[in-house]
Amino acid sequence: MLRFFAACGVACGSEASNAVVAACVEQCDLANDCEGGSYSCLDKCEAEYDTAEHLGCEVEYENLIDCLGALPNICNVSDCGTPVGSYSVCAGFFCGANPEDPRCTSD
Repeated sequence: MLRFFAACGVACGSEASNAVVAACVEQCDLANDCEGGSYSCLDKCEAEYDTAEHLGCEVEYENLIDCLGALPNICNVSDCGTPVGSYSVCAGFFCGANPEDPRCTSD
């Protein structure tokens, strides 16, 4: 699961996703100093946002990123349990309706 794990025109959506990805990268870079952290942050964050968009969970993902950005210690993400849960529920609804979707299956 995620460790950290929109209605206007295309340009507006792109600006929103760029801002979310940039915030994610900033938090990911900080998290690389945590135990077990060694991420290629840009790739990780772009892939996470792409997945959230595919699942229809952009708002929940953005709320999660906002929560992580407000943490005093990025290495302790337990205070973001509600946004993590909301994202998980959203993803679960999508995957429940689309169980064969590659993003819903694990290898």
